[in-house]
Amino acid sequence: MTPSRADPEPPVEDERTGNGRSEVESGALIAAAVGALAGLLAAVIVFGGRAVGLAGENSVGGLSAQIAGLIGLLVFGWSYVRFTRHSPRWRSRARIRRILDTIGLSVTGAAMAGLLISSVYAVFQLAFRELLLDPFAATLFVTLTVAASTFALFLLAAEITTTRLASLLGLFLAAGVFSSMLTAADPRWWQANFSALGMGDATSAYAFNLTILLAGLVMTTLADYLTLDLRSRRSAAGSDLRGVPLVRIIIIIVGVALIGVGLVPVDVSFVVHNTFATSAVVGFVALIVLVPLVLKDLPGASSSRRRSSYSRSAVRCCSGTRSGTTTSPPSNSSPC
Repeated sequence: MTPSRADPEPPVEDERTGNGRSEVESGALIAAAVGALAGLLAAVIVFGGRAVGLAGENSVGGLSAQIAGLIGLLVFGWSYVRFTRHSPRWRSRARIRRILDTIGLSVTGAAMAGLLISSVYAVFQLAFRELLLDPFAATLFVTLTVAASTFALFLLAAEITTTRLASLLGLFLAAGVFSSMLTAADPRWWQANFSALGMGDATSAYAFNLTILLAGLVMTTLADYLTLDLRSRRSAAGSDLRGVPLVRIIIIIVGVALIGVGLVPVDVSFVVHNTFATSAVVGFVALIVLVPLVLKDLPGASSSRRRSSYSRSAVRCCSGTRSGTTTSPPSNSSPC
């Protein structure tokens, strides 16, 4: 039976040959070994034979997050360039965009790992109050945590796709916001709004603003990933492509707005912060309305499944905008 031309396969996805998949897995194992060695050495040096807690200063969670972030930054960047540089998506982008994408995604991946690790250990410290781990157990926890983190980051970077990039963005936003909640200088921040997490000079405020800023940067990259996939699908079937650039522009607008929200906290400039936040929300709503219209004639027998996949990618990349920058504000406060 002659295969249907109306349902072409994706030009760029995560399907690999047996040898390619084996190379990725081998590289991930090597990365995990490097991470484990770095975590082991750091724990031996920092802990110095002392019993330590799960979270806090000089803790298992704190050290694991720092080493995982540092090693993860290098591992993610190397893996991303190594396994993406031969793809059509990589070759179609200008050199400066390749550099910015690599830096932005690497920092985001490393920061996500560090924030998730610190948040998880902080929660466990609350569950097991006053728990101290002996030097051997603390070193073992750090070693395994860093190894698992670097292994996961290597695989994620090597097989990055539109859906996985959107998932990375969602995890990063969730980890950053949750970590800021746990470490907020003002325990009653929730009585105001999410922007209160970015106010002041506390470390948690800087972490929150950096999370929003990096999320905006990653969204500009995700815009290109998503629209390239849409163009490939629709052009193969001779469909109308006029709506695809508009989707890209809106996602970039939301990304730039998030960058502005992160750069200008509400306590620095209420008007500027509020303008960026409102722009992000408006862009998000426009995207919800536009995406179903653009994807309505995506071809093929499995078009419904693909529409759902692309729609989830687009909405997921912006869902953090609504949950992370809007709430029911008190009077005279920012909507984010």
